[in-house]
Amino acid sequence: MNIDTVVTTHIACDLKTAFKGASSTEDLPRIFPGKGPIPGVVKAEVVGGGPIVAGAVRRVQTNDGAVLDETYTHFNQPTDYGYEMTKMKPPLSLFMRKATGAWVFTSEANGTRIVWTYSCELTNPLVAPIAALIAEYMSDKVEATTRAVNVLALKPCSACST
Repeated sequence: MNIDTVVTTHIACDLKTAFKGASSTEDLPRIFPGKGPIPGVVKAEVVGGGPIVAGAVRRVQTNDGAVLDETYTHFNQPTDYGYEMTKMKPPLSLFMRKATGAWVFTSEANGTRIVWTYSCELTNPLVAPIAALIAEYMSDKVEATTRAVNVLALKPCSACST
């Protein structure tokens, strides 16, 4: 059983800058500082170094002590990228086998539309209520807007405004 969520937001920034900011490994702790039951990122790095490409693994350390691996399923700069998250530890591993995410960036008048789709594969249907609460928490529009503003703060451009 999966729990699927889609978050859509618009930021007043060009496509390339939005993509670069959202996909930044170095700045991931600022993009995902954590809130409530969702742990924040404290460090992220591409395993073995080098650029992000399909098949690359980004190792993410969170402030609850977990270390997660995100394997990029695709990376098509500046329009979209996707990943599969594995090696989760409790409490996440108690109700999720894996999580997948995809970010799609589209040029629009006055900026860029960002659509973030993520899916959690549950360990057991009985954990669905807990997973649904976390998915709802992550999809909160305020939280999505905060992430978008954080992206802009990382990679400002003359066309960007909030």
